[in-house]
Amino acid sequence: MLRGWELRRALADRPAWRLEGERLIRRVHGRDFVQALELIQAVAMQAEDFGRHPSVHIDEFGHITFSISNPNHAGITVAELRLADKVDAALAGHAQPAAA
Repeated sequence: MLRGWELRRALADRPAWRLEGERLIRRVHGRDFVQALELIQAVAMQAEDFGRHPSVHIDEFGHITFSISNPNHAGITVAELRLADKVDAALAGHAQPAAA
């Protein structure tokens, strides 16, 4: 489990992600609904290869929220950070940050 400065440093290295409770959250949007679905598919392929999966929510406007939590324990571990990195790799160059 990462705590304190370790978690702050890990999040500083992943500026697209933020901590909400005990979940890592990243919000993005595609240029349209179809591209948003393609982004989710790209993330699904990375996640499947990794053997862990983020929760995904998409709205009718193509806004996507990826949520990562530890299914076995409270808190964030290195495994959740690695999954966040896989999501980032799948989205690289294709997704726009969602408006806050």
